[in-house]
Amino acid sequence: MLRLIPTDKGIASEDTVIAELLRIYEEGRVNPGSPGCMFAETLIFNEGWMLRAAMKAWLEGRGSAAFPFLPFPSGVVAYSEGQLRTPFRKRARADPLGEGRTHVDGIVGQFTIHGSRSGVVLDPGCRYLAVFEAKMYSGLSRGVTNAPGYDQVARTAACMIHGMLEAGTVPGQSLAFPGDSVEGQSPTTYLVVLYPEDNERIVPALYTRDRLHERIAARVVGYLAAVEYGTPEARFFSQWEAVLPRIELAFVTWEQVVAAVGDPALGRFYGLCRRFMGVAERVGQHACGRRVRGGQDRVR
Repeated sequence: MLRLIPTDKGIASEDTVIAELLRIYEEGRVNPGSPGCMFAETLIFNEGWMLRAAMKAWLEGRGSAAFPFLPFPSGVVAYSEGQLRTPFRKRARADPLGEGRTHVDGIVGQFTIHGSRSGVVLDPGCRYLAVFEAKMYSGLSRGVTNAPGYDQVARTAACMIHGMLEAGTVPGQSLAFPGDSVEGQSPTTYLVVLYPEDNERIVPALYTRDRLHERIAARVVGYLAAVEYGTPEARFFSQWEAVLPRIELAFVTWEQVVAAVGDPALGRFYGLCRRFMGVAERVGQHACGRRVRGGQDRVR
C-alpha cells in the first residue's frame, strides 16, 4: 500500500512510475512489423495504471486543489484492486441472492487488508474514505444476474455503507461513521468514477442520489424477501438509509485529472491508454481479463 509520508525531498515534477512504464514500453518495441511490441500494450496502458499514477500524484499533493475529495488527509493509505465486503452475503449454499466481495479499482483511507491480500476492512477510527472506479471505454455494470437493477455504482455504495457500519459503534450508542466531522463541514466519504470525456457509455446524469437510493432499496427488499435462506444480522439492513447521504458521488474525467496534475509524462501515458484501450475494447478484449461491456455481472 502507498502511505502519505512527509519527506524532505519535495514533490517530484514527474511521476517516476509512469516514466518507468513508458521506458518499458519503448524497450519492448523490438519488432520491425506488426505487432511492433513484444507484449500486449494494454498490459501497461490501462485504467488500472492510470489510477495508480493519479493516486500517487494526489498523495504527493499534485493537483490536490482540483477536486472535492482532495487533498487526502495525512496518514491515509492507498490501495488498488481491493475488495469490499458485501452486506448481501450468501445465507445458505443455495442462496441465489447472495454475492461475494465487490472489487474496486482503488481505495484511499484508514483501513487494513484482512483475510486475503485484497480484503479491505476499515479501521474503527476511520475518518476519511474514497473509493475509485476507473474506466477507459467500457461502461459501468448495469446489474447482477438475480438483481438486474443493482448496478456497479449502487453495489459499491452499499458495500461502502456496510464497511462504515462495521467500523462504527455498537448498537445502542450514537453512530460514528467515517463521514462524521466538524459541524458544518462536508462529509469525507466519496465514491469517484473516473472515465474519458468521450466515453459515451457513462452518463453521470443517470446516477442521482434518488436513483441510487431506489436501486439499493430494491436490492434490500428482494434479498430480505427470500426468508427461506435466513435473516441477515448485519446493521446495514436497518441503518443503510441513514448512511447513504454521507457518500458524495463524483464523476471526473481523465482529462480533468491530467490537466490538474500537470505532468506531461502522465498526459502522454493517458494518450497511449486511449489509443490502445480504445482498440482493445472495440474488439472485446481486455488485458486484465475483466468484463468489457457495461452489461450484467454474475452474483459471485
